Amino acid sequence: MATFEEYFAQSLLRAKHSQWSIGKSNNRKLIVAGYVEGKTKNEILASLGSTGAPGSMIHEQLKAAITVRCTEDIETAFTALTDQLAENSDSNDRLAAKVFWLNVIITIATVVGALAAVTQALK
Repeated sequence: MATFEEYFAQSLLRAKHSQWSIGKSNNRKLIVAGYVEGKTKNEILASLGSTGAPGSMIHEQLKAAITVRCTEDIETAFTALTDQLAENSDSNDRLAAKVFWLNVIITIATVVGALAAVTQALK
């Protein structure tokens, strides 16, 4: 089975009158049809029903473009989630340290208060 890039490279060789542009996404070389470039997923989906019959080269290119855009969105979301988890972990560590020292101070204050109560009781 051919990879995504090989499939579109072969499609590029077969296409006679299509406009193509080559772009980069996350260090991978993608070949995107000119009529797909710059369109949102919703615009591609809208044109999917009206452009080309199912199984045609244009139809398959539109489906592949939607898949690529969705995959890029998922990668972006995972990156943002990873960054947020790292930030939350750092914040949690700071909060845990503050709670620890608060417990130490409360323990010391309790011991001082108990000593004062014992001292008063013995007088």
